[in-house]
Amino acid sequence: MSSRTLNLVDVQPGMRLTTKAGDRVEVVENPQDGSWLMCRAVPPGSDAATGPIEPVFAQDIEGLT
Repeated sequence: MSSRTLNLVDVQPGMRLTTKAGDRVEVVENPQDGSWLMCRAVPPGSDAATGPIEPVFAQDIEGLT
């Protein structure tokens, strides 16, 4: 599913996404603005989301994982 068809307002905390840069992230908070998601990185080879909470912009999202 590409970000063109993904309605960010419907994305819930705990969902995982892939960015266009190839990073996996887990949604921590959705401000419901349709443009940004607050996420933590999921390092390669790990199932745990770690690190600081960072904003991810809609155009940087490749899709759900």
